[in-house]
Amino acid sequence: MKGFLSFFLVAVSLLGLRGQNTSQAYRDYIEKYKDIAVRQMRSERIPASIILAQGLLESAAGTSFLAVEANNHFGIKCTSDWTGKSVRKDDDRRNECFRKYEQVEDSYRDHSAFLKRDRYASLYSLDPTDYQAWAKGLKAAGYATDPLYAEKLIRLIENYSLHELDLQGAEQGLVASADTARAGAVSSFSADRDAMYRHANKGMLYVVAFPGDTPWDIAQRFDVPLKKILDYNELRYDSQLIPGQYLFLVKKKTSGAEPFYTVAQGDTMYSIAQKLGMTVESLYAKNRIKAGVQPPVGTKLYLKRTIPRRLAVNDYNI
Repeated sequence: MKGFLSFFLVAVSLLGLRGQNTSQAYRDYIEKYKDIAVRQMRSERIPASIILAQGLLESAAGTSFLAVEANNHFGIKCTSDWTGKSVRKDDDRRNECFRKYEQVEDSYRDHSAFLKRDRYASLYSLDPTDYQAWAKGLKAAGYATDPLYAEKLIRLIENYSLHELDLQGAEQGLVASADTARAGAVSSFSADRDAMYRHANKGMLYVVAFPGDTPWDIAQRFDVPLKKILDYNELRYDSQLIPGQYLFLVKKKTSGAEPFYTVAQGDTMYSIAQKLGMTVESLYAKNRIKAGVQPPVGTKLYLKRTIPRRLAVNDYNI
């Protein structure tokens, strides 16, 4: 009888979640905060779908006491190091202390910081678009005591197609254009320090170097052997990274995604190769340029096929 009762309670709970499929309040909440969730995904590699689903559950779609009175959408309690404002509410114990935020986005940022704790470290080895693994991982790490917590998150995500936001969060890392890529990377230091992007050259994964970063830092941060980081990016052990420099986590290609690239002010053959996800050797070879020579601004570089010999200008032996 106990087994039947447990099964019945689980079934009723999941059916209740299915009923949320028609909740206008939930849809309004998603529309209001989805952009914040996507930004957090880009900067922290936490699935936007998971962030929103947790916000929906913990704040009752923004209607809970904590959400209304404290802009606290994730039920995060005060800790010994919390110096911000707070409110009191009965929870596991009477009159417990909960964090209060100036605005809702502060709550979303603090939630991401909360998930940086050691107990959740294993989650960051998961694909940031694998919401099911993240939901189960959160439950396994003890985020909530509810035995159906993972199932509730997954059901919310699927009922409201929140996993589409994960794809949006990943694709927003695409390089918009060769001319704006470096400027965009540099200007987003504060927001995207540990973000992983999907490069325009056939979905290649890369990260952006920030001030003070070394190849060793990148290797440690993304759990990739240092030798591979060096090999993939044609670097030496003593190489100095430039803020905004792309560092690939996979092997680069021998051709580009586009047919041509025009050399801009400040470009070098190495920086161009990194922007385009190509090996420096192949970029030199395709354009019949002597290794070490830097072509002048305005030079049209071939990326997919080798430049015809008749078009080469003395093999750029200048």
